[in-house]
Amino acid sequence: MDKDFRYYFQHPWSRLVVAYLVIFFNFLIFAEDPVSHSQTEANVIVVGNCFSFVTNKYPEGGGWRFLKVFLWLLAILTGLIAGKFLFHQRLFGQLLRLKMFREDHGSWMTMFFSTILFLFIFSHIYNLFLIMAGNMSAYIITDFMGIRNENFMKVAAVGTWMGDFVTAWMVTDMMLQDKPYPDWGKSARAFWKKGNIRIILFWTVLFTLTSVVVLVITTDWISWDKLNRGFLPSDEVSRAFLASFILVFDLLIVMQRLGGVQKKEQLLVSSPAESQIYRGDGREEPDHIRKCDFDAQLPLLKISLLKEDWEFPHFMGDVEVNLPGLPSAHMQFKVPYFQKILKEEYHIHITGKWFNYGIIFLVLILDLNMWKNQIFYKPHEYGQYIGPGQKIYTVKDSESLKDLNRTKLSWEWRSNNTNPLTNRTYAEGDMFLHSRFTGSSLDVKCLAFIPSLLAFALFGFFIWFFGRFQKTDQGMENLDKSYTRMKRKSPSDMGMTRENTQVLVEEPLSFQEPHLVSIKSDLSEIVFNSSLLTSENLNAQLNEQDSPLQPVPESSVPKSNPVT
Repeated sequence: MDKDFRYYFQHPWSRLVVAYLVIFFNFLIFAEDPVSHSQTEANVIVVGNCFSFVTNKYPEGGGWRFLKVFLWLLAILTGLIAGKFLFHQRLFGQLLRLKMFREDHGSWMTMFFSTILFLFIFSHIYNLFLIMAGNMSAYIITDFMGIRNENFMKVAAVGTWMGDFVTAWMVTDMMLQDKPYPDWGKSARAFWKKGNIRIILFWTVLFTLTSVVVLVITTDWISWDKLNRGFLPSDEVSRAFLASFILVFDLLIVMQRLGGVQKKEQLLVSSPAESQIYRGDGREEPDHIRKCDFDAQLPLLKISLLKEDWEFPHFMGDVEVNLPGLPSAHMQFKVPYFQKILKEEYHIHITGKWFNYGIIFLVLILDLNMWKNQIFYKPHEYGQYIGPGQKIYTVKDSESLKDLNRTKLSWEWRSNNTNPLTNRTYAEGDMFLHSRFTGSSLDVKCLAFIPSLLAFALFGFFIWFFGRFQKTDQGMENLDKSYTRMKRKSPSDMGMTRENTQVLVEEPLSFQEPHLVSIKSDLSEIVFNSSLLTSENLNAQLNEQDSPLQPVPESSVPKSNPVT
């Protein structure tokens, strides 16, 4: 690999630093965020409605309780079905033609977010029933969750820690197994690959560090304000920028799986007699070029496209990502099969890649909520006020928090009035924070979103221009009736042997059209689109699995010279 921008952008040290910096920054903003200490009720847009709809605000009558449970169960079922068939297959697969959602890839994440959407919609349908009934305003579903901000932020911090740790661990795992940087971390890689070292370390480190994190966050034994003693105190603008850069780093973790595209498009053929791989021009190709075995019965024939796949934005690379703490790259569960209800058997398949990306997007939701808190933060809305030196104080007594009276939520009132229950001023019973509030305008705070906006724009640019099937591509979501699927167990079943097998490449008529790759023997011939030819798809085709590789009719087979 040439030492260009991509070399350093994808370098193991770069990826590790980004992954572990996200963990540090999330702990830092949790400690500095005044909302983490607020005693008021937590409210989160959309997610708060879903939480409240399912967990609390149940009316007294049994009929109302049944209606509410029935509606949120119906919302979950509708969200799963719509997520799979409407959003995943129709919208992302057929309309937008996104490669990252080909076949069943990413369906669980799509179904999860679709379920949240329909829970939000059905919560408003439930509110309509309450409004029509009258005198039920206390049970109206809003974005208030029924728990204190302090408790919600603690749960969010633990969840963010779990997500960030698993992500960082999977990045570490990939770096210690990847081959593009053979000179990096040789001793560490040798140790990592010994037996079950990686699995034992994962569960040991996860259990130990999570126990420490939960203990520190939930018990308040360690106070951040006592530790830092006002060293470089943050204000609302600096916290907004910190939250924005956390969002940027979340997207960087995904985009650092970016693969380069080389301009070599010949195919390679090798056999045991040829201990080397050759290109079309006869020169020897380096050993690190990707190769994919056709079949265990025929390890003699190997084919490789020198045009590397993009891992992001279409997640079609050949690197398998093991699930954290497990020796395999995927898990598969069999759904109970009822022949009278279901026409065919279904399996739940979870891959390491989408497990990783799903966690990142979940953490992204929490980070977006954190960013929202910093941008629109007003002390009195969270039961807090500003004291000397623009320092923030958190009100602890529940009486002062009932109506959030701005007069009582001020330094002047609380430092000059005595609490009859303690015979001390109200200010003495409040929590002092080193975090500051300077009263910056919303325009200034919104500047912090510019880095995130640029990152989201770049993320969308890559997906739209490089992560979509072209209309000429015959992917799983863009099938053409003129293409027929040929299922064979192995090349030998199709009459393919090392003596009679040829690989042909047809030059396209236009730049936009993909190359056609022909695998030809004396008895059979299969032609594929080169843009869809990966080891994953090739192995799936030869093992009778669904694959976006579609053979083309024999009449379109190119009559060019074989590449040997």
